[in-house]
Amino acid sequence: MNKHKLMIVMTPTLEPFFAGTYFPRQRFKSVLSKIADMWEDDRDQCEAMGKNVIDQLKEMGGSVSF
Repeated sequence: MNKHKLMIVMTPTLEPFFAGTYFPRQRFKSVLSKIADMWEDDRDQCEAMGKNVIDQLKEMGGSVSF
């Protein structure tokens, strides 16, 4: 059984816009750097993706509140 950690990157309003379960050690810094670049270059898109994730979860979960 694999015990990989789940990494979720969220906006300041706690909306997740990136997630992953396994990143090899040598690539982890690269992944973080690309996420930081994405946030810096297009924060609006990151926030929109986060809102979309929450909307989709609400749709799937019915009465679940976030």
